[in-house]
Amino acid sequence: MKFSKIFALALAALMLLTLLAACGGNSATTDDNSSNEPGGNTDPGDSSGGDSSSSLRYNNTRDIYIGQWWDSEYDSNTLEMPEDEADPMVGQMRLDNMRAIEERYNVTFNYVNMTFDGARESLNTSLKAGTPDVDIYTLDTQFMIMPITSGYAIPISDYATDPAYDILNNDEAKNVFTPINIGGMDKDYIFSVTPTINPNAMYMLGFNYDILQAKGQPNPQDLYDAGEWTWQAWMDIMKACTDTTTGTPTYGWSGGHVRFLENLLISNNAHIALGETEEITSAPTREVFDFIDDMYNISQVAKAWSDEGGIFWENGDWSNNDLAFFIFIPWLAQNYGVSQSEDCPYDIRSVPWPTGPTAEAQGGVSATVNLNGNVMMIPVGTPDPEIVFRVYYDFTNWFAGDTSLRDDWTWMEDLFGPDTRGWEYAKKMCEKAQYDMWNDLAMTDENGNGFYIGGIMNGSETPTQFTEKWKNIVQDYINNAFN
Repeated sequence: MKFSKIFALALAALMLLTLLAACGGNSATTDDNSSNEPGGNTDPGDSSGGDSSSSLRYNNTRDIYIGQWWDSEYDSNTLEMPEDEADPMVGQMRLDNMRAIEERYNVTFNYVNMTFDGARESLNTSLKAGTPDVDIYTLDTQFMIMPITSGYAIPISDYATDPAYDILNNDEAKNVFTPINIGGMDKDYIFSVTPTINPNAMYMLGFNYDILQAKGQPNPQDLYDAGEWTWQAWMDIMKACTDTTTGTPTYGWSGGHVRFLENLLISNNAHIALGETEEITSAPTREVFDFIDDMYNISQVAKAWSDEGGIFWENGDWSNNDLAFFIFIPWLAQNYGVSQSEDCPYDIRSVPWPTGPTAEAQGGVSATVNLNGNVMMIPVGTPDPEIVFRVYYDFTNWFAGDTSLRDDWTWMEDLFGPDTRGWEYAKKMCEKAQYDMWNDLAMTDENGNGFYIGGIMNGSETPTQFTEKWKNIVQDYINNAFN
């Protein structure tokens, strides 16, 4: 139903963690609490990135559980390097780091594959009972709104108290985890792993340069570099590239509606549900809907929208060499034989999305990507959250601060092939994230229909009708999330 579920699952298979066997058990309950108090006179030893002066070692072994919805390796259950480890040096570092953590804190660290539906059930039951099933949840952003707004999540400031682990204020610590704010709340409750590149954020604007050259149009990358890449410049090129009078028609644009809307909103500093008040009725957001209407129904530079064909139908479509512009997802493009790292028959390039009129008047975009993927949260009821966080921090910081070991994105760069400029743009897209909740609120109207701009795209709804229909619904869902 939601694109983010599928993208996040695909991302999990691409990230540095090798995703294999599940790691037993799903209870965070330790043995007798008195036997699991941290020892007050035991030096935990050197901690990668952490303060070794505090005595935080348990007298008796404590089991720490991390709940997620996929399988992972390199926890306490991984005793030998997986046979398919791509980088043995990195694999050995991770194994050694896990053994050091077990000794340092006298803990075991265990991944639990709760499954997607199981994770939702766990949040709705164990958190409300005050006895969370796991010590840390690592889940898609859509799961986190309820725990945060309902008071079931511990603020980061309550457990990231040691200066060496302070991901709120210590830039070095932020190389490991990045705090994330939800809805403008006064405290941060969730965090994410901090890579220099987030493949799950790379929904770039791709273009077929062969078509643009045939129509005598400029390279959008040149316009972007010159500060002239705007909605109007984009529209002018799409108009020039749209030709349906021949036996081989070409179109200015086609792409999946969710990422299309998401990136147009960002490109105009527009939002739908960024905080506690709906912004679907705001002027910048209305400009987005009007622009979509223009593309599909007035200027008709977009290929006619179809609800059929599945989530990724447009990707297979643009591989047919009939689209000037489309959503370019590097790791997905490879599936259609149009990755520049292979024998691509077309000159496929990519560029950041053009700047809308409001963002242009405001001096540029305030964000470059909407937060997608998995984030972490320590629930209320977790014993010793400071120690749990330190263990997770040290586990994640297996590279001991040397981010070059963690952030080897050669495989992703290769997907861009000769489009080196596109790769540089892609890295920049990950720099400034925001979290507009609209796609995670799972909104439906009175007839059970989901939030969907298909009516604007196929001409059955005007932007005004769409906005009027959804404005109160959006606000109701926001109110429900925050109450």
